[in-house]
Amino acid sequence: MQLFRQRSIEHPLARLFPTIVTVLFLAAALVLAGCDNDDDDGGMGTMPDPTITELAGNASNLSTLAGALGQAGLDDDLNGDGPFTVFAPSNTAFQQIDVNDLTSDSDLLEEVLTYHVVQGEITASDISDGQTVETLEGETLRFSLSNGGVQVNGANVTTADLQASNGVVHVIDGVLLETVTTTDRAVLTPGLSTLADAVGAAGLADDLSGDGPFTVFAPVNAAFDEIDASELTADSDLLNKILTYHVVGGSAIEAGDISDGQTVETLQGGDLTFSVDGGTVRVNGIEVTTANIQTSNGVVHLIDSVLLEAATTTERAVLTPQLSTLTDAVIAAGLDDDLNGDGPFTVFAPVDAAFGNIDAGELTADSDLLSKVLTYHVVAGSAIEAGDISDGQTAESLQGGDLSFSVDGGTVRVNGIPVTTADIQTSNGVVHLIDGVLLEATTVTERAILTPTFSTLADLVVQAGLDDDLNGSGPFTVLAPTNQAFLDALDANDNGQIDGNEVPSQSQLESILTYHVIAGQAVESSAISDGQSVETLEGSDVTFGVSGGTITVNPSAENATVAAPDVQVSNGIIHGIDTVLTPPSGSN
Repeated sequence: MQLFRQRSIEHPLARLFPTIVTVLFLAAALVLAGCDNDDDDGGMGTMPDPTITELAGNASNLSTLAGALGQAGLDDDLNGDGPFTVFAPSNTAFQQIDVNDLTSDSDLLEEVLTYHVVQGEITASDISDGQTVETLEGETLRFSLSNGGVQVNGANVTTADLQASNGVVHVIDGVLLETVTTTDRAVLTPGLSTLADAVGAAGLADDLSGDGPFTVFAPVNAAFDEIDASELTADSDLLNKILTYHVVGGSAIEAGDISDGQTVETLQGGDLTFSVDGGTVRVNGIEVTTANIQTSNGVVHLIDSVLLEAATTTERAVLTPQLSTLTDAVIAAGLDDDLNGDGPFTVFAPVDAAFGNIDAGELTADSDLLSKVLTYHVVAGSAIEAGDISDGQTAESLQGGDLSFSVDGGTVRVNGIPVTTADIQTSNGVVHLIDGVLLEATTVTERAILTPTFSTLADLVVQAGLDDDLNGSGPFTVLAPTNQAFLDALDANDNGQIDGNEVPSQSQLESILTYHVIAGQAVESSAISDGQSVETLEGSDVTFGVSGGTITVNPSAENATVAAPDVQVSNGIIHGIDTVLTPPSGSN
């Protein structure tokens, strides 16, 4: 008999256990759900993606873009739902344009920035070669794929697929400016700031913002350093003429469309001429350094020189810094209007340094002499290019005298002076730069006046009343002592001054000077023989010596050396000598 019967006893909690388990499960689920909710609110879990505006603001290399978005009032838009795809220029990309000019124009700023934004999300893997998409600005972007990289309008995507909560950002290495006009493109390009200012000064900004299309050959800033830009901008008509000569209206001509020898008419009315050699395109001989910059109303090609072929001969001189002395002389002589005429003219233009070798003050002080000398540098009725000149050729100048040419090894000389820069084209002729002033049209007296080393001789000729005689038809051969020769002959003191008691009388002076002149013939050095004697205007003979190519005068007396032979003048020839000759029949 069992003392105790075994039986199942149900504990009161046993009935509650399923409920407890269920409650604990639900509680754990709520805790987990709460943790997930905390993550969404910025809790201890994974942070949410920033908006596009926040992403730009937080990225150190996008700070310029972030500031521009705020200034344009687009930061709120790019905080919106989206999704958007933004091609974000880096700070370095913005350094390539004039950000101040961009941000100072609110409409332009919004136009440029919205051109970088596409509605919808496009990752790098979604992009195909040649694909186009429309931007918020309304124009399209074009993609290309090469070398494993993505380009948008030619700019490289340097960092792709930066995820934002409302889209995706691709960092690019350039600011996309294809939507701006030709004028705005110049304004935004630091290397074209001088051109942009000139376009504004000429009142052409609105014209070049028009529908177009235009092809603009745009000189960079350094190109304007090669001309006198202040003279250009000071003359509104000239400025307009030069600038419109850089623009082709009615077509957007890309470099690949240009053929060798092709010509096109400009807005100014003149023609541009192209050459193509090995892929290098030149316009009027000037290389296109950067081609095919696209704008909303055309295409821009950068060049490193200003095209001045539309300028007249006078205008070309005005715009050329190294011809400033010539320009002033032309204006002083009243020849500027003449050389603005139809022409054609060929001008041999002395550079500024050339005038340093003559007495320019004496030249400009005598209007008749100035006109004579300047017109002697001009051939009227033809534009003679260097390649058309043959050795021994002559051409009549506007002054009436002849110019003589020589050609040796490709070097062209006019009256013995080298042409240093040839074939500068103008609208009414051609200009050749030379490094000497052509004085062959002057008389003996005038040449002495214009030659610094003969200034003492010139003064003494005037003092002796011989200037009119030596301005006569001649011909004369003048043995011309230099200034130093006169100082030596008159026993100059230690200060280079002539002692008063050494100055000859008027009759003595006339005798001395006329002893240096051979009348009735122009004796060139090549015609002089050793021992030759020739009668002078004074009446006595001078005797020449020739030894080893050196010519001397009166070798048994003064033994003066001919140091500068064959200086040609209109009425004879001058030989510079280093000693004053003493006439045997007179005294000094």
